[in-house]
Amino acid sequence: MEKGVQRWAVDISKWDPTPQDFSFALSLLPLHDHNSVIRFVRSEDRKRALVSRLLQYALVHEVLGISIDEIVIKRTLEGKPYLEYGEIVTEFPNFNFNTSHHGDYVAIASDPLCLVGLDIVSPVIPWKETVIDFIYNFSTYFSSFEWDNIVAAGTCDDILIEFYRYWSLKEAYVKAIGSGITHGLDKVEFHHRSWFNISIKTAGRVMPEWRFWLSELGKGHLVSVARGHPKSAVESYKRTLKHVEFEEDEYHKGLHLPNVEFNFQTVEQLVQVLCKAVYSIPRTPNTEGKGSTQILNPRSLRLLTISKSSSSEIGAVRLASNGVDSVEDKSLNSKTMELGELHAFLPASAVQLHLPTGKSELYGSRNVILELCRKTKKREMNWRGFNQLGGASQGKRIH
Repeated sequence: MEKGVQRWAVDISKWDPTPQDFSFALSLLPLHDHNSVIRFVRSEDRKRALVSRLLQYALVHEVLGISIDEIVIKRTLEGKPYLEYGEIVTEFPNFNFNTSHHGDYVAIASDPLCLVGLDIVSPVIPWKETVIDFIYNFSTYFSSFEWDNIVAAGTCDDILIEFYRYWSLKEAYVKAIGSGITHGLDKVEFHHRSWFNISIKTAGRVMPEWRFWLSELGKGHLVSVARGHPKSAVESYKRTLKHVEFEEDEYHKGLHLPNVEFNFQTVEQLVQVLCKAVYSIPRTPNTEGKGSTQILNPRSLRLLTISKSSSSEIGAVRLASNGVDSVEDKSLNSKTMELGELHAFLPASAVQLHLPTGKSELYGSRNVILELCRKTKKREMNWRGFNQLGGASQGKRIH
């Protein structure tokens, strides 16, 4: 089951996308996720929301080995994301995940059996506010034991770090059970030995069925991971799980799986994973005559066909879009696009060109690809949308 234990993180400060790059990355997500990203006003908040969702789809696809179109991620009333299993069969008894973002990092953690909660904090205080004034705003969320430890930590910097350590652990726990911040945080009390062997009490009761890890993620950011029994989940989240009760031996094995180190990803890597998953669709049977090929784009649900035509410089591009979910759909509304229309249709950043021999492929900017079309007007081509963040290598040949 160890494959189900994943910890991925992205430093979003290293990603400065152009509007086209951002739009392309967003296009890899299902349409119902788009509003959850673009509803934010600040660009940094949009970046965090987008990367969080890219992490979710990429991780589920990679770990469970299921196609992107099979992945349905929803949220409980309290806002916790979950995978809707439906007919999906996995080797893991209770695969679930949790995300977090703060400061420069966005991260995701998954577990194959136990509940998993994740929280990142960047120890900062609001401008023009002292450390003491800041932490006292949250004093009611801590037990007297925790509060005494916080205020006795030492210097103001020590106090702030101690505050965020406890806060991060509390957040990881309530996110694991799916309750959100409505849960009585003052009823959750943490004990530790130099921040190792961390244990939890809720309402005064020790809970040995839970484990916690606290570490530094990078650049001063702290990250907490919680792992615990599914029976602790709130009812709305329990209903999303495959199993809630386990034999003691089985649960013990799941609880004591190693907590792996965080695997640092780049946005470019996530986009590459999803791009391959979204656009790597097997070629369909020939339906337009000798030499033509088709490809189904599952995100935009567009069926593209490029075939020979005497009426166009490069051949006719047939675009069909009518809620298509399979290439066998006979009720397609289609039209033929000339070269000028094709220019408007292609993504500006980059596309991938597959030559009919299957031995090589070219990719580059929209203008470069169109120029290739003109030069190879007697050859039929199969287009696939593609993007390389940071700039496509124009006219590069891949063997």
